[in-house]
Amino acid sequence: MSLVPAAGVFAGLALWILYRSSSPVLGLILLAAGILAGATPLVYHLRKLSLQLKKKMHHIQLLDQQLLKMSRMAAATKLTRDFLATLKDSLINMESSAALAQELIRLDTPSDAARNLEDIKTGSIKSCASIDKLLTITQTPGNHWIIQDIQINDMITDILEILAPQFQEKQIHIIQNCENNLPMIRSNFSRVYQIFQNLFLTAVSDIIQKGRLTLTTQSGSDGIQMALVYPSRHFDKHVLTQLADPAYALQAQEPGPWLALCIYHADRVNGWVRADETDAKLQLTVNLPFRIDGSSPPASQAFLKGL
Repeated sequence: MSLVPAAGVFAGLALWILYRSSSPVLGLILLAAGILAGATPLVYHLRKLSLQLKKKMHHIQLLDQQLLKMSRMAAATKLTRDFLATLKDSLINMESSAALAQELIRLDTPSDAARNLEDIKTGSIKSCASIDKLLTITQTPGNHWIIQDIQINDMITDILEILAPQFQEKQIHIIQNCENNLPMIRSNFSRVYQIFQNLFLTAVSDIIQKGRLTLTTQSGSDGIQMALVYPSRHFDKHVLTQLADPAYALQAQEPGPWLALCIYHADRVNGWVRADETDAKLQLTVNLPFRIDGSSPPASQAFLKGL
Protein backbone atom coordinates (compact mmCIF):
# COMPACT_ATOMS: atom_id res chain seq x y z
CA MET A 1 0.00 0.00 0.00
CA SER A 2 1.35 3.44 -0.89
CA LEU A 3 2.45 5.65 1.99
CA VAL A 4 2.05 8.87 0.04
CA PRO A 5 -1.49 9.64 1.35
CA ALA A 6 -0.31 9.04 4.91
CA ALA A 7 2.63 11.34 4.31
CA GLY A 8 0.24 14.07 3.19
CA VAL A 9 -1.95 13.65 6.30
CA PHE A 10 1.07 13.81 8.62
CA ALA A 11 2.46 16.85 6.85
CA GLY A 12 -0.91 18.63 6.94
CA LEU A 13 -1.37 18.01 10.67
CA ALA A 14 2.18 19.12 11.37
CA LEU A 15 1.77 22.38 9.49
CA TRP A 16 -1.57 23.07 11.21
CA ILE A 17 -0.13 22.41 14.67
CA LEU A 18 2.93 24.54 13.97
CA TYR A 19 0.69 27.30 12.67
CA ARG A 20 -1.49 27.24 15.80
CA SER A 21 1.67 26.85 17.96
CA SER A 22 -0.28 24.77 20.45
CA SER A 23 2.41 22.07 20.51
CA PRO A 24 5.54 22.82 18.44
CA VAL A 25 7.25 19.57 19.46
CA LEU A 26 4.29 17.46 18.36
CA GLY A 27 4.18 19.42 15.11
CA LEU A 28 7.83 18.73 14.40
CA ILE A 29 7.34 15.04 15.17
CA LEU A 30 4.37 14.84 12.81
CA LEU A 31 6.32 16.73 10.14
CA ALA A 32 9.25 14.30 10.46
CA ALA A 33 6.80 11.38 10.27
CA GLY A 34 5.32 12.87 7.12
CA ILE A 35 8.74 13.28 5.49
CA LEU A 36 9.70 9.71 6.44
CA ALA A 37 6.41 8.32 5.13
CA GLY A 38 6.93 10.15 1.85
CA ALA A 39 10.59 9.20 1.51
CA THR A 40 10.11 5.48 2.19
CA PRO A 41 8.35 4.64 -1.11
CA LEU A 42 10.77 6.91 -2.96
CA VAL A 43 13.77 5.05 -1.53
CA TYR A 44 12.10 1.73 -2.32
CA HIS A 45 11.45 2.67 -5.93
CA LEU A 46 14.96 4.11 -6.34
CA ARG A 47 16.45 0.87 -5.01
CA LYS A 48 14.23 -1.16 -7.34
CA LEU A 49 15.24 1.03 -10.28
CA SER A 50 18.91 0.65 -9.34
CA LEU A 51 18.61 -3.17 -9.33
CA GLN A 52 16.85 -3.09 -12.70
CA LEU A 53 19.58 -0.87 -14.16
CA LYS A 54 22.30 -3.19 -12.84
CA LYS A 55 20.53 -6.17 -14.40
CA LYS A 56 20.18 -4.39 -17.75
CA MET A 57 23.83 -3.29 -17.59
CA HIS A 58 24.86 -6.90 -17.01
CA HIS A 59 22.82 -7.99 -20.05
CA ILE A 60 24.43 -5.23 -22.15
CA GLN A 61 27.90 -6.37 -21.05
CA LEU A 62 27.07 -9.97 -21.98
CA LEU A 63 25.81 -8.81 -25.38
CA ASP A 64 28.97 -6.74 -25.82
CA GLN A 65 31.12 -9.78 -25.06
CA GLN A 66 29.18 -11.91 -27.54
CA LEU A 67 29.55 -9.28 -30.26
CA LEU A 68 33.27 -9.11 -29.59
CA LYS A 69 33.58 -12.89 -29.82
CA MET A 70 31.65 -12.89 -33.09
CA SER A 71 33.87 -10.14 -34.51
CA ARG A 72 36.99 -12.03 -33.41
CA MET A 73 35.68 -15.18 -35.13
CA ALA A 74 34.93 -13.15 -38.26
CA ALA A 75 38.49 -11.79 -38.24
CA ALA A 76 39.91 -15.31 -37.83
CA THR A 77 37.73 -16.58 -40.69
CA LYS A 78 38.83 -13.73 -42.99
CA LEU A 79 42.51 -14.32 -42.19
CA THR A 80 42.21 -18.08 -42.65
CA ARG A 81 40.43 -17.82 -46.01
CA ASP A 82 43.01 -15.48 -47.52
CA PHE A 83 45.90 -17.45 -46.06
CA LEU A 84 44.64 -20.78 -47.42
CA ALA A 85 44.42 -19.30 -50.91
CA THR A 86 48.11 -18.35 -50.71
CA LEU A 87 49.04 -21.72 -49.18
CA LYS A 88 47.27 -23.50 -52.04
CA ASP A 89 49.42 -21.64 -54.57
CA SER A 90 52.54 -22.66 -52.64
CA LEU A 91 51.46 -26.32 -52.62
CA ILE A 92 50.79 -26.22 -56.37
CA ASN A 93 54.31 -24.86 -56.93
CA MET A 94 55.81 -27.62 -54.78
CA GLU A 95 53.80 -30.22 -56.68
CA SER A 96 55.16 -28.89 -59.98
CA SER A 97 58.72 -28.90 -58.58
CA ALA A 98 58.27 -32.50 -57.38
CA ALA A 99 57.05 -33.60 -60.82
CA LEU A 100 60.02 -31.84 -62.46
CA ALA A 101 62.43 -33.47 -60.00
CA GLN A 102 61.03 -36.90 -60.88
CA GLU A 103 61.50 -36.18 -64.58
CA LEU A 104 65.09 -34.98 -64.01
CA ILE A 105 65.87 -38.13 -62.04
CA ARG A 106 64.47 -40.22 -64.92
CA LEU A 107 66.72 -38.28 -67.30
CA ASP A 108 69.68 -39.04 -65.02
CA THR A 109 70.42 -35.40 -64.09
CA PRO A 110 70.68 -35.71 -60.32
CA SER A 111 72.20 -32.25 -59.74
CA ASP A 112 69.22 -30.51 -61.35
CA ALA A 113 66.84 -32.80 -59.47
CA ALA A 114 68.60 -31.97 -56.20
CA ARG A 115 68.05 -28.26 -56.80
CA ASN A 116 64.35 -28.83 -57.33
CA LEU A 117 64.14 -30.94 -54.19
CA GLU A 118 65.88 -28.15 -52.27
CA ASP A 119 63.27 -25.69 -53.58
CA ILE A 120 60.53 -28.03 -52.35
CA LYS A 121 62.17 -28.23 -48.93
CA THR A 122 62.51 -24.44 -48.71
CA GLY A 123 58.87 -23.94 -49.72
CA SER A 124 57.72 -26.51 -47.18
CA ILE A 125 59.65 -24.86 -44.33
CA LYS A 126 58.28 -21.43 -45.27
CA SER A 127 54.70 -22.73 -45.45
CA CYS A 128 55.02 -24.43 -42.06
CA ALA A 129 56.31 -21.19 -40.52
CA SER A 130 53.38 -19.26 -42.01
CA ILE A 131 50.94 -21.86 -40.68
CA ASP A 132 52.42 -21.48 -37.19
CA LYS A 133 51.88 -17.70 -37.38
CA LEU A 134 48.29 -18.20 -38.53
CA LEU A 135 47.65 -20.60 -35.63
CA THR A 136 49.04 -17.97 -33.25
CA ILE A 137 46.61 -15.37 -34.58
CA THR A 138 43.49 -17.54 -34.66
CA GLN A 139 43.92 -19.65 -31.52
CA THR A 140 41.84 -18.99 -28.43
CA PRO A 141 43.73 -16.96 -25.78
CA GLY A 142 44.53 -19.84 -23.37
CA ASN A 143 47.93 -19.23 -21.78
CA HIS A 144 48.44 -16.18 -24.00
CA TRP A 145 46.44 -14.14 -21.49
CA ILE A 146 49.60 -14.32 -19.38
CA ILE A 147 51.52 -11.07 -19.22
CA GLN A 148 54.79 -11.35 -21.16
CA ASP A 149 57.45 -9.34 -22.99
CA ILE A 150 56.41 -8.36 -26.52
CA GLN A 151 58.50 -6.98 -29.38
CA ILE A 152 56.04 -4.87 -31.35
CA ASN A 153 58.14 -4.75 -34.56
CA ASP A 154 58.28 -8.56 -34.74
CA MET A 155 54.56 -8.85 -34.07
CA ILE A 156 53.78 -6.38 -36.85
CA THR A 157 56.03 -8.29 -39.27
CA ASP A 158 54.16 -11.54 -38.57
CA ILE A 159 50.75 -9.94 -39.06
CA LEU A 160 51.78 -8.24 -42.31
CA GLU A 161 53.00 -11.58 -43.65
CA ILE A 162 49.58 -13.13 -43.05
CA LEU A 163 47.78 -10.13 -44.56
CA ALA A 164 50.19 -9.73 -47.51
CA PRO A 165 47.79 -11.34 -50.07
CA GLN A 166 45.07 -8.78 -49.21
CA PHE A 167 47.43 -5.83 -49.61
CA GLN A 168 48.79 -7.29 -52.85
CA GLU A 169 45.29 -7.83 -54.22
CA LYS A 170 44.51 -4.13 -53.76
CA GLN A 171 48.02 -3.16 -55.00
CA ILE A 172 48.82 -1.37 -51.75
CA HIS A 173 52.38 -0.16 -51.30
CA ILE A 174 53.53 -0.35 -47.66
CA ILE A 175 56.29 1.95 -46.41
CA GLN A 176 57.77 0.93 -43.07
CA ASN A 177 59.56 3.41 -40.81
CA CYS A 178 60.11 1.24 -37.77
CA GLU A 179 62.44 2.37 -35.00
CA ASN A 180 65.49 0.14 -34.62
CA ASN A 181 66.01 -1.52 -31.21
CA LEU A 182 62.45 -0.67 -30.23
CA PRO A 183 62.05 -1.38 -26.49
CA MET A 184 59.86 -4.34 -25.60
CA ILE A 185 56.64 -3.84 -23.73
CA ARG A 186 55.27 -6.11 -21.02
CA SER A 187 51.58 -6.66 -21.58
CA ASN A 188 48.81 -9.11 -22.44
CA PHE A 189 50.01 -10.93 -25.56
CA SER A 190 46.60 -11.93 -26.92
CA ARG A 191 45.06 -8.48 -26.53
CA VAL A 192 48.07 -6.68 -28.03
CA TYR A 193 48.04 -9.10 -30.98
CA GLN A 194 44.36 -8.35 -31.57
CA ILE A 195 45.00 -4.60 -31.38
CA PHE A 196 47.39 -4.68 -34.34
CA GLN A 197 45.60 -7.47 -36.18
CA ASN A 198 42.35 -5.50 -36.19
CA LEU A 199 44.12 -2.22 -36.96
CA PHE A 200 45.62 -3.71 -40.13
CA LEU A 201 42.28 -5.33 -41.01
CA THR A 202 40.80 -1.84 -40.70
CA ALA A 203 43.43 -0.39 -43.03
CA VAL A 204 43.25 -3.10 -45.68
CA SER A 205 39.43 -2.87 -45.73
CA ASP A 206 39.37 0.93 -45.74
CA ILE A 207 42.30 2.00 -47.91
CA ILE A 208 41.75 3.26 -51.43
CA GLN A 209 42.79 0.92 -54.26
CA LYS A 210 46.45 1.30 -55.27
CA GLY A 211 47.01 3.50 -52.24
CA ARG A 212 50.10 3.93 -50.11
CA LEU A 213 50.22 2.99 -46.43
CA THR A 214 52.94 4.40 -44.19
CA LEU A 215 53.69 2.47 -41.01
CA THR A 216 55.74 4.03 -38.20
CA THR A 217 56.82 2.72 -34.81
CA GLN A 218 58.62 4.74 -32.17
CA SER A 219 59.20 4.80 -28.44
CA GLY A 220 58.28 7.69 -26.20
CA SER A 221 58.54 8.61 -22.56
CA ASP A 222 55.45 6.61 -21.58
CA GLY A 223 55.38 3.76 -24.08
CA ILE A 224 55.39 2.60 -27.71
CA GLN A 225 53.47 4.24 -30.53
CA MET A 226 52.52 2.77 -33.88
CA ALA A 227 50.91 4.97 -36.54
CA LEU A 228 49.26 4.10 -39.86
CA VAL A 229 48.74 6.83 -42.47
CA TYR A 230 46.70 6.07 -45.59
CA PRO A 231 43.95 7.47 -47.88
CA SER A 232 40.67 6.38 -46.26
CA ARG A 233 37.44 5.60 -48.10
CA HIS A 234 35.08 5.54 -45.10
CA PHE A 235 36.60 7.38 -42.15
CA ASP A 236 37.72 10.83 -41.09
CA LYS A 237 39.19 12.18 -37.86
CA HIS A 238 35.76 11.90 -36.20
CA VAL A 239 35.61 8.12 -36.61
CA LEU A 240 36.27 7.34 -32.93
CA THR A 241 33.26 9.45 -31.91
CA GLN A 242 31.13 7.74 -34.56
CA LEU A 243 32.17 4.28 -33.31
CA ALA A 244 30.50 5.07 -29.98
CA ASP A 245 27.27 4.24 -31.84
CA PRO A 246 27.05 0.38 -32.04
CA ALA A 247 24.91 0.60 -35.18
CA TYR A 248 27.77 2.40 -36.92
CA ALA A 249 30.51 0.20 -35.51
CA LEU A 250 28.86 -3.04 -36.63
CA GLN A 251 28.24 -2.15 -40.27
CA ALA A 252 29.05 -5.29 -42.22
CA GLN A 253 30.15 -3.48 -45.38
CA GLU A 254 32.62 -1.17 -43.69
CA PRO A 255 35.68 -1.75 -41.47
CA GLY A 256 33.91 -0.43 -38.38
CA PRO A 257 34.00 -3.74 -36.43
CA TRP A 258 37.77 -4.11 -36.86
CA LEU A 259 38.53 -0.63 -35.57
CA ALA A 260 36.02 -1.02 -32.73
CA LEU A 261 37.82 -4.20 -31.63
CA CYS A 262 41.18 -2.46 -31.84
CA ILE A 263 39.93 0.32 -29.55
CA TYR A 264 38.33 -2.17 -27.16
CA HIS A 265 41.52 -4.20 -26.64
CA ALA A 266 43.74 -1.11 -26.44
CA ASP A 267 41.59 0.16 -23.58
CA ARG A 268 41.91 -3.19 -21.77
CA VAL A 269 45.72 -2.91 -21.69
CA ASN A 270 45.70 0.76 -20.62
CA GLY A 271 46.52 2.00 -24.11
CA TRP A 272 44.66 4.35 -26.43
CA VAL A 273 43.83 4.89 -30.10
CA ARG A 274 43.68 8.31 -31.77
CA ALA A 275 42.44 9.38 -35.20
CA ASP A 276 43.81 12.44 -37.02
CA GLU A 277 43.87 13.80 -40.56
CA THR A 278 47.04 14.90 -42.31
CA ASP A 279 47.45 15.88 -45.98
CA ALA A 280 43.98 14.48 -46.81
CA LYS A 281 44.91 11.15 -45.27
CA LEU A 282 43.72 9.39 -42.16
CA GLN A 283 46.23 8.69 -39.39
CA LEU A 284 45.42 6.01 -36.81
CA THR A 285 47.79 5.99 -33.85
CA VAL A 286 48.01 3.33 -31.15
CA ASN A 287 49.87 4.03 -27.90
CA LEU A 288 50.74 1.19 -25.52
CA PRO A 289 52.48 1.66 -22.16
CA PHE A 290 55.80 -0.05 -21.49
CA ARG A 291 54.08 -1.89 -18.64
CA ILE A 292 50.41 -2.75 -18.45
CA ASP A 293 50.36 -1.42 -14.87
CA GLY A 294 51.80 1.93 -16.04
CA SER A 295 55.25 1.45 -14.45
CA SER A 296 58.49 2.45 -16.21
CA PRO A 297 60.62 0.00 -18.24
CA PRO A 298 63.72 -1.55 -16.69
CA ALA A 299 66.93 0.47 -16.77
CA SER A 300 68.38 -2.03 -19.26
CA GLN A 301 65.75 -1.06 -21.85
CA ALA A 302 66.40 2.62 -21.34
CA PHE A 303 70.11 1.91 -21.88
CA LEU A 304 69.45 -0.05 -25.10
CA LYS A 305 67.27 2.75 -26.44
CA GLY A 306 70.22 5.14 -26.09
CA LEU A 307 72.55 2.95 -28.12
